[in-house]
Amino acid sequence: MQYNLRLLNNNTIAVRVGRHREYVGIDGKTKGQIFDAVRWALISKNVVVSEARLTEDLYELLRRH
Repeated sequence: MQYNLRLLNNNTIAVRVGRHREYVGIDGKTKGQIFDAVRWALISKNVVVSEARLTEDLYELLRRH
């Protein structure tokens, strides 16, 4: 199953899987805490993603903004 990550104006990452969305706030969090929160948001939607791919996706998302 595919997922989509989007950084919103309020420093929140929208994690979208199909029609389901979950939001992860990034203010005051370390990179590791953001990674874990997004990873668990995906796991809760039954999405299995490698750590390497998720790291790349988050890096690209945060680098662009």
